[in-house]
Amino acid sequence: DTRTDIYALGITLYKMVSGDVPFKGDTRAVLAQHLTQEPARLSSVVEGVDRRLSETVAQMLLKDPDQRPRSMHQVADLMQPDHADVAR
Repeated sequence: DTRTDIYALGITLYKMVSGDVPFKGDTRAVLAQHLTQEPARLSSVVEGVDRRLSETVAQMLLKDPDQRPRSMHQVADLMQPDHADVAR
């Protein structure tokens, strides 16, 4: 379903922002990492990355599809500044 597409887009965004993929190795190793490991947060890989972007990509890459955003509308909502950010 769309949550698989959201995961794939999260991987793409991760590479676009960091310049590297979140999992490395041969095909078997990468597949195993996709199933068992959480990637490093973008904020720990790229200095100064936007907090919302880092958190959104992390949510997009959650292992449990039920915990990921269910639609691109939800992904877009996660990227919106919250009221605390607007007040600054």
